Amino acid sequence: MTLRDLLFIVAVAVLGLAGGLAIGRVKARREAAAEPVPATSSPASAIAAPSRVALPLTAVFFSDPTKHFSLADLRGKPVLIDFFASWCPPCLAVTPALHELAEAHRDGLHAIAVSVDQDHHAARLTTWPTSAAMPMLLADDGVDVAWGIELLPTILLLDADGIIRSGNLMRANPAATKAAIETALAGLQSSPLPSLQPSLQPKG
Repeated sequence: MTLRDLLFIVAVAVLGLAGGLAIGRVKARREAAAEPVPATSSPASAIAAPSRVALPLTAVFFSDPTKHFSLADLRGKPVLIDFFASWCPPCLAVTPALHELAEAHRDGLHAIAVSVDQDHHAARLTTWPTSAAMPMLLADDGVDVAWGIELLPTILLLDADGIIRSGNLMRANPAATKAAIETALAGLQSSPLPSLQPSLQPKG
């Protein structure tokens, strides 16, 4: 075997190893984009439990950080809340489907997208689909902990009285997520709650 042959074999082996690593990284990114990811905070028990009055949620608007938002202002219609973060691939993947659904139901549904990024500047730098039917908000510090957000995205449905009526509606893909939300919306009309239940409070 000549030196040239030996160098050729080594080069082929190196290229094969590099290709295998690249394929592995692509596969890992695809798998990461398909599943919800852990939020930065992982409280011992989820506060955002179904059939409970939602805790206060305060935030500012992406478009105008001086403009404040309060969840209490949205009583009277069901509310869809998408908790997300700029570093979360599944959040970005499902966003177009959520905006499409919000547009289709805008007469009978409030929809909001709530960033739990600690770095508000980084969140605003990320390119997100925008829609007047689903405002983008930056949550105040501690909202994710108070609500018990353990996975991102977390998509919750509240009824017109501010009662959480679903667990996390995020599914394996955007189409399945949209279908789950549609089913939950239909369920609000077919199974109203008889009375309000006490609000859960964050553990001290």
